Amino acid sequence: MIIDQTVLSFPRLRELEGGGLPQTLPELCSSLSIATNLTHLKFRLTTSIFQFDNLVPEQSGLTKLVSLTILVYAKHPNFNEDLILNVVEGLASKSRLRNLSLPTRNARPPVLHSQKLVTHIVRTHTGSLQKLRIPLFTTSKSTMIQILRGLPYLTHLWIAVTYESRNWIPDVLSLSRSLEKLRLYGPGTWLISYARGLLLQAAQNLLAIKACRSCHRDYIEKVAWKVYWEYDCDLRRAVRQINGPLECEIAETRPR
Repeated sequence: MIIDQTVLSFPRLRELEGGGLPQTLPELCSSLSIATNLTHLKFRLTTSIFQFDNLVPEQSGLTKLVSLTILVYAKHPNFNEDLILNVVEGLASKSRLRNLSLPTRNARPPVLHSQKLVTHIVRTHTGSLQKLRIPLFTTSKSTMIQILRGLPYLTHLWIAVTYESRNWIPDVLSLSRSLEKLRLYGPGTWLISYARGLLLQAAQNLLAIKACRSCHRDYIEKVAWKVYWEYDCDLRRAVRQINGPLECEIAETRPR
């Protein structure tokens, strides 16, 4: 059932979550244009919601949107970076987001390059974005530098990492003074120890780090560490301590 237009035009509508949205991106942008006071939008992007061969970056006119969450089911053969970029650009180009989240329920999702998406995000939301969650996207060194330098208020970052990127990540993390929480996604067994090493040695400004390693079809192993400060009587100053690992294994697909 498609959401009634009178609901979208309700002047006190601030948050919208769930289904009932139009089936194509132009129709979605057109429908949401009348929700002029909408600040939070969350919905699922599945292969049945959008026509992959008919995507154009039409703008929705949402000027007050501060949080956009799109839950991605990335199993369509034509799923690519341009699709995500079109949706984000169409819905949030006229707003200044504080939160942009593109989470996925796929334990082994396709990893996309983020250069086009990051360029748009930095250009449009540089003065406002605080949380960027893009676990489907891996970054090159230059793109990571673009994120950390171009988003001065960024506190939360979720990204996919590769074995090749492990060498330059410690160096670029020092570029950000605002980043507090980092979440790394990857398939390798090396990811857990690597995340711990980042927090211990390289990422002194971080307050927490979590490694999310895909183990098999239905589960992702998640291990987290948190930083706290404790006063040392002998040194007569606060000392940085690390609490962890806080380990759990979470099902990413619900049992039927």
